[in-house]
Amino acid sequence: MDRIWQDIRYSFRSLRRGGLLIVIAVLSLGVGIGSVTTIFTAVDVFMLRPLPYPDSQDLLSMYTTNQDRGWMWVSFSVPDFVDFREQSQTMDVAVSDGASFNLSEGDRPERAQGRLLSSNWLRVLGVQPAFGRGFTEEEEIEGRDQVALISHG
Repeated sequence: MDRIWQDIRYSFRSLRRGGLLIVIAVLSLGVGIGSVTTIFTAVDVFMLRPLPYPDSQDLLSMYTTNQDRGWMWVSFSVPDFVDFREQSQTMDVAVSDGASFNLSEGDRPERAQGRLLSSNWLRVLGVQPAFGRGFTEEEEIEGRDQVALISHG
């Protein structure tokens, strides 16, 4: 038993002499393991797991480019989208684009972030609103009153 206590005392003396090196090694391991865990979690969530929609493996994200202006990943214009949707025979085509809106109640306008969606967006994703209804094709006509769908995402 005395031998064990002698070994423990010797270990603590050695730790005091080389403590800085041990602290640096433990911190390096912690940072390395933490960063690898973070990167794997991001890869798992964004690249390995399917999207949370029915038949998500069939969803495509399409963009156009304008190499004359150096634009990559440019959203479709509305006329291009309408043409593409009318000519497509093998897939449903829906469009979404990020936008910001002014919401006002009284004299205090507020800026809100949202998305502009085609009327068939929810149907293509295979989801329904928790309350109310989705968009109709009549609401997509230019000049009509704009309709909002509020989400908690």
